[in-house]
Amino acid sequence: MNRTALYAEHLKRGAKMTDFHGWEMPLYYTSILEEHACVRSRVGLFDISHMGQVLGSGPGALPTLNALVVSDLEQVGEGRACYTLLMNGQGRIVDDLIVYRLTPQDYLIIVNCANRTKDVEWLRAHQQGQATIRDLSVGRSILAIQGPKSADLLEDVLETNVRSLGRFSVMALPPLQVRRSRRRCGA
Repeated sequence: MNRTALYAEHLKRGAKMTDFHGWEMPLYYTSILEEHACVRSRVGLFDISHMGQVLGSGPGALPTLNALVVSDLEQVGEGRACYTLLMNGQGRIVDDLIVYRLTPQDYLIIVNCANRTKDVEWLRAHQQGQATIRDLSVGRSILAIQGPKSADLLEDVLETNVRSLGRFSVMALPPLQVRRSRRRCGA
C-alpha cells in the first residue's frame, strides 16, 4: 500500500486510516462530524498527496493539452487553473483533472491517484511539437486548506499575503522556512 510523506505524522496524531485506491489515507482524527463542523466554521487541512502531479512544459505543451481536454486552456491566465476533462479519441472521458497555467509554457496537471499512470501515458502518447510531459508525483506532497479562516492560517504560516488569490489560483513562493502554527481547530 502506498503512503504519503505525512503518513507517520497522521499516525502520531491518531488518525483513523483507510485504503483509498491503494493509498493509506486518514479518514478522520476525532470524528467526521466534528471535523466537518471545523472546516465549515474555521479551517481544515487535508493531505491530498496521493493525487498525481504532472508537468506539461515547452512550446508544444499548450497545443498538446488543448487537443486532449474539453476546455480552451488558451483562455486560462497565468497563475490560474481550470477544472476540465481529459478525453480520448472517441470523445469519452479518460479522467477529470485540474490544469494550472504556471507560465505561458508550463502547466501543472493534477490527476486522480487511481488514473495517474494511465493519464501520464495518454498525455505522453499525444505530445505535440516540443512538449515534455513529466510525472512529478513521487516524493512530493499536496496540502489542501479549506474553510473561512484559511487565509488567516496561510498568512500566519507562510508570512505572505494570500488574500488576493482567487478560486483556482496559484502563486510561486520564494524558498522559505515555514514556521509551525500553534493554531488548532478551536483556536
